[in-house]
Amino acid sequence: MTKIFDLNLWNYNNFEERKPRIIEAIKQYNPDIIAFQEVRDDLRFNSRGYNQARQLNTKLSYKYFAFMKTMDVNKVNNRLQNPDCIEGLAVLSKYPITKVIRKKLVQHDNDRHTRGILYVNIKAKNDIEVCVVHFSPNRLFSKLHLEETLKYLKKNQLSPIIIGDFNIDDQRIIAGLAAKDYRISTKVCACITLPETMRTIDFILLPKKYKYKSFYCTGTDLSDHRALVAEVSLRPV
Repeated sequence: MTKIFDLNLWNYNNFEERKPRIIEAIKQYNPDIIAFQEVRDDLRFNSRGYNQARQLNTKLSYKYFAFMKTMDVNKVNNRLQNPDCIEGLAVLSKYPITKVIRKKLVQHDNDRHTRGILYVNIKAKNDIEVCVVHFSPNRLFSKLHLEETLKYLKKNQLSPIIIGDFNIDDQRIIAGLAAKDYRISTKVCACITLPETMRTIDFILLPKKYKYKSFYCTGTDLSDHRALVAEVSLRPV
């Protein structure tokens, strides 16, 4: 059984106050794999390279780590006079990460955000493939990013657990694109992942060859998003 913990870190909003709560929650659930979105490396708040995931890991001590820069925040917000600030995706793992793919997604016209996917292969008792995503906040572009991601994975014969902030609140879209090949987390337990707007935009898509033992959302004081926690069996069904 493999346990996964996922959280959009909400960049540096009240981060010093939230940091001990995030650490405590992760220690409580003791996941094998952690996926983070909105991980900032912001020179106003940290030394270069000491991004939020690395800061959390000083107390968590996961041995294996991968990070992908997805966005230059100052460029996106036209604040080039500010100290360097990038945002990205991260994976922490108890087991060796043997392969990493950092793939940029298409930046569509009129979308100021740049996005990507972080794929890792993890060597445990069974190989574990994980793909962390954070799609555009625009409803159309997030759908296009999901389509692009699924096509890329299929073309390259990759079958990962897809985890993260999809920015898609119409679950019919996800079902229409992914239900043939994936078990969608909200089919196990329907929960609101963005309480402020009462929407569900964070998901885990589990390849159908695997199955969920449990899935739930937790924590309303860790971020503006709730954390996702899943236990999955990686023995082929």
